[in-house]
Amino acid sequence: MKARIQEALRRRHQKEDDGFTLIELLVVILIIAILAAVGIVALLSALDSGKKSAAKTSLRSAMSAVKSAQVGAGSEDFSGLGADHAARVATLVAAEPDLTFVNGALPDGSETNSIGVIAGADASQLILNSQDSSGNCFYVEMNTDAATRYGSDSAPNAACPADPSGGTVFTKSQKDGWTV
Repeated sequence: MKARIQEALRRRHQKEDDGFTLIELLVVILIIAILAAVGIVALLSALDSGKKSAAKTSLRSAMSAVKSAQVGAGSEDFSGLGADHAARVATLVAAEPDLTFVNGALPDGSETNSIGVIAGADASQLILNSQDSSGNCFYVEMNTDAATRYGSDSAPNAACPADPSGGTVFTKSQKDGWTV
């Protein structure tokens, strides 16, 4: 019995292959490359979506700071925030110290938590803007006489324009309040 088992093991050992063929290795490498390509595309898409969300969240926090400072000043329009841009920025910094408020439009390469404060035509209008690191500009037009409007624009490798009406479509979509 022992001799038969040893003979069977010897025959099985002689028949076994010593490795993989070149075709088998190439197929495995191809499958791994396809999976990696799909994963990289998904990762880049998620990163871009995260950058946009961070910029929008900063803008929403800035809107809350404006409304809180407006209520604190006891004014129905935005004149209670300050007589000029510098005073408005100082008031907003006091209301929301985690954000960086900038007088006017944001320069190129601004951090996600930077908010540009653009004065409207009169004290009843205030425009805030934010930019993600991909160059997408997001705007909120706060108006005491009308509904708040949201907009976005793409400005790759450039500052967000101070006048968001040039190319920016203000809408309020049913999905999440932003155009993308």
